Amino acid sequence: LSMTPPQALDTKTFREAMKRLKDRNHIEYHSGKMVSITPSGHEASPVAAAIAPLDNSTMHKRIKEKLAKWPKGAQIFEKLLDGKEHDKKVLCEEVGYKALDTKAFREPLAFLKKMEWMDSNRGSVQLTDKVFPHGRPSLKA
Repeated sequence: LSMTPPQALDTKTFREAMKRLKDRNHIEYHSGKMVSITPSGHEASPVAAAIAPLDNSTMHKRIKEKLAKWPKGAQIFEKLLDGKEHDKKVLCEEVGYKALDTKAFREPLAFLKKMEWMDSNRGSVQLTDKVFPHGRPSLKA
């Protein structure tokens, strides 16, 4: 819709098409003039399914593929996927490294930071919102 000329949005054809999509529960309206595709609309559209996944899994899969060149890159990423802040020392031990300055531990973290997928503060790390385009997991304890 964002690429539809404004004059096309005010036609009978467009209004009827939107009504059919709404009646079939393929779209939902939000405040203002915002519209989103529902899960059933997503499934009904081969184009939407190919372009816009409904969850974070596609993004996570791509990042894991990029981290595959480090022996424990994907494992480090998996530990961070809860969206919470992690102490670097604890993370280092959890993935089986003895020291923070181990190249195999430092490099995947540096890569995540370079790609702006991770923030690093005073001995802790946390994935950024870019890794969670469809929202972070619940941060409840």
